[in-house]
Amino acid sequence: MALRKPTRLLLALLFIIGTAVSVSAAAQGSALAATSCYGSSCYGLSAAQTTCVKDAKAVSTFNDEDSQIKLYYSPSCRSAWARFVTEDNPEVSPNGWVVQSKGEDETCVVKFSGGQYGYGCNTKMVDDAGATSYAMGFFEFSGVYTSILTSSY
Repeated sequence: MALRKPTRLLLALLFIIGTAVSVSAAAQGSALAATSCYGSSCYGLSAAQTTCVKDAKAVSTFNDEDSQIKLYYSPSCRSAWARFVTEDNPEVSPNGWVVQSKGEDETCVVKFSGGQYGYGCNTKMVDDAGATSYAMGFFEFSGVYTSILTSSY
């Protein structure tokens, strides 16, 4: 039995709408996918939202009594960032930094909630191509200011 013209038009319209929705969803999914970057194009980006985390290595770590600072490096992205964790009950918000030898730096602030400690923060990335970088953590406890640093990489 042949379909009537209005039925064929309706089916064709539904096919076109379905295709448009599929293409739109696929485009939206790829927009949410991890970004790739290299060197200076990584500056200021979050490593967690890029492909840089796939080959990242903790290249330098410093542990204090209640704190830890790590310098991460991605060979494929030529970028570096820091992760700072503290278990202290600080009087000022603890900060983590990644500092690069050409003068770029990024910082993060550890956010505590509900009196819970042991949280950390990650800095954004710096361009490490042709440079060296180090990570630093800073906090105050009982009027004593403490800085912890990793070695450069």
